Amino acid sequence: MPKFSKRSLENLKTCHPDLVKIAAKAIEQIDFTVIEGHRSKEKQKENLKNGTTKTLKSKHCEFPSRAFDFIPHPFNGWNDTEGFNKVGETILECAKELGILARRGSDWNMNGKSEDEKFYDGPHIELLTLEEFKRIKK
Repeated sequence: MPKFSKRSLENLKTCHPDLVKIAAKAIEQIDFTVIEGHRSKEKQKENLKNGTTKTLKSKHCEFPSRAFDFIPHPFNGWNDTEGFNKVGETILECAKELGILARRGSDWNMNGKSEDEKFYDGPHIELLTLEEFKRIKK
């Protein structure tokens, strides 16, 4: 059974307890690394400048963070869509089993498709409030 690396555990310490629960359940089923939890406003501004984000209002910038980014293990590069999707879907299934509302950056509108998204962020997982969930599902 996979287990989290020191890096993942350190990053999860900065995350909301519900994200930690989801990740703990998912690592029992599939191997991945949590590469980032909380992110500073300065880092978010840098990411906006270099195009790796589209907003300054990231859930990564909350504390505790309501988002984390992951990479599959083994890591076969940023274009390994299959690897990211396999881990991401496992994480979302774990969230669902735990009754926690979450979504991936590959399906912002939560319609089950990533090809209609303006910005694909496959490594991103975030928590949703019930209000956010209802607004998205309208």
